[in-house]
Amino acid sequence: MLFEQQIGTRFRVVPASGASPQVVSLAKVTRSETIAASGRSKPLSTPAFSLIFLSNTGSALDQDTYRVEHPQLGVFPLFLVPIGPKRAEIRYQAVFA
Repeated sequence: MLFEQQIGTRFRVVPASGASPQVVSLAKVTRSETIAASGRSKPLSTPAFSLIFLSNTGSALDQDTYRVEHPQLGVFPLFLVPIGPKRAEIRYQAVFA
């Protein structure tokens, strides 16, 4: 999977509000059961997964869609949810289902 190859690398998260960007690192990729798309005669299976990012800089970002920049993956929008601190770090999750 594309994201699994990026565990440990840094992503730049840019708030739309104009606030200072934050740097987070991808800590974990978790695959889950496949989800069948409904409303089709032949279900289309889509892999579901989640990403956990860690940050130890700045204040916590709000739940929102952010512009994310990465040297290998380029620039893309990503909906991040803060899921609480872990020691001195702030954790964020993105879920794809």
